[in-house]
Parts: sequence; C-alpha cells; structure tokens
Amino acid sequence: MTKAEEMQTKLAKTDNKPAKLGIKGKLEAMLPAIEKALPKHLTAERFVRLAQTALRTTPKLAQCTEESILGCVMLCSQLGLEFNTPLGQAYIIPYEDRKNGVTVAQFQIGYKGLIDLFYRLPDAFQIFANVVYEKDDFDYEYGTNAHLKHIPTTQEEHGKITHIYAYAKFRDAFSFVVLTKKEALEAKKQSQGASSPYSPWNKFENEMLKKTAIKRLMPFLPKSIELSKATTMDNGMIKGITAEAEPEDDDFIDTEFSIEDNEPEATTQEPDFLDQFNK
Repeated sequence: MTKAEEMQTKLAKTDNKPAKLGIKGKLEAMLPAIEKALPKHLTAERFVRLAQTALRTTPKLAQCTEESILGCVMLCSQLGLEFNTPLGQAYIIPYEDRKNGVTVAQFQIGYKGLIDLFYRLPDAFQIFANVVYEKDDFDYEYGTNAHLKHIPTTQEEHGKITHIYAYAKFRDAFSFVVLTKKEALEAKKQSQGASSPYSPWNKFENEMLKKTAIKRLMPFLPKSIELSKATTMDNGMIKGITAEAEPEDDDFIDTEFSIEDNEPEATTQEPDFLDQFNK
C-alpha cells in the first residue's frame, strides 16, 4: 500500500460520521488523485507539503477559496511542475475576484516551467530566451535567409533593452521569434494587476519579458497538451480540481507571497553563441 493510500485509509477511519474537512484535510484526501497525475520522479506527499508551506508562508493565500487552491495544486500536478519554490517553475498566487467578492488562488506558469515543458517534447534539443541591449551586436532576419545573431556588449553601460528573443532548436530544425520591448510590454498591459508592487512584472521584469517571448514561440513548436494547458491557464483561476475551466478576469491582491528557499536554484545551460544557426 502506498503512502497516499495509507493516508486515504486513515482519513476514512477517523470518523464514520460525515465531517467537513478543512483545506489541509482536503489536500491529504487528494493524495491518490495527485499521485496518479504526477510523473514518476515526483511524489504526491511532496506536492501536499508544498501546498501546506505556501499556505503557511503566504497568509493571504490561506484566505482563498478551497476550490481554487485545490484546482491550482491539481493543475501543477498534471503538468508535473513544482510551485512556489526557488525552481521558478510555477506559482500559486492570491487574487481578488471583486465581482463575486471572494479571494481566489490563481496559477501562473514560470519562465523555467515553460523551459521544463519544452524539453519533454520529442526531439527537443535546446530552448533559450534573452533580452537585447542598445550596445549589443544584434541582427536577425526572417524568411528564406533566416538567421539570429546576438553578441552581448562587454561594456559596463549596456544601454536600455531594445528587443527580446526566444528560439527553440530541434534535431533537424529551429524556430525563433523577436519582439521589440514595446511589443513585449503589451503583455504586461494585459496582465492582471501588473501595477501592483508585488506583481512579477515589477519584481522580475527581464524574466517576464523572456517568458513573453517563449509564449510567442509556442505556435511554432510541435503540439503538446501540457504546453497548451500551461499557456492557456496562465494567470487563470481553476474551478474545481479538474483544471478544465476557462480563466476568470480577476484582480490582483496587493499582498506579497513567500517562497521557501529550501532547495538549490535550478540552472539552465545557456549557449555561448548563436552563430551556429547561420551555418
């Protein structure tokens, strides 16, 4: 019997009378479903601990509807992405649904979460995104002579950001997109609560710009259920635990969420040059 099954049996034996489980009890009751959804290298017990840690370290998250919290946890389980950790794969963040007068938990895919999902694609070889500064040597062209070249400046003063790009390389092909900073910032305008001091756009703008470029690259990649679900539900509230509902138009709550730094930072090997694509 697995630990998840043992927990389920224990919960069933505690009281024969119907009882209302709190969010902690409901998370533990979801162990079998989470275990079924997760990839083999992750455990349901760890995901429940991540949820409990998030609730403890982010008091405002504990005020969210139980349905929305459970939905976000299940979506992360289905995607196999850890949330609210230094890995930066995904986040569960409190938002305020002012229309209905409730606080809800919302799912947000991280920059490194998109990268993780990419490497699950067949024949995936490399994915990378970066910002370009005024004094960088940068050149690109679409069409039959498509190429992408970026040599960062070695000067201390590199100027302002002018472009953001992302590319994906497969065994026999590659695709890339280039956005001006103005184009990328259009995503910020559409982001719920981007003006909040706690919004990722204000705390990690470069990472959010890279994420925007990668999301723009998605239509040019092989179809993936996981990538499609992650990008569709980004910034969305999941109703129930099936994660099938469309995102709601909710407002960001001005509250800081905490990430328990109990794991090493994830590292992504980045290429030293892009001229290989010109060959």
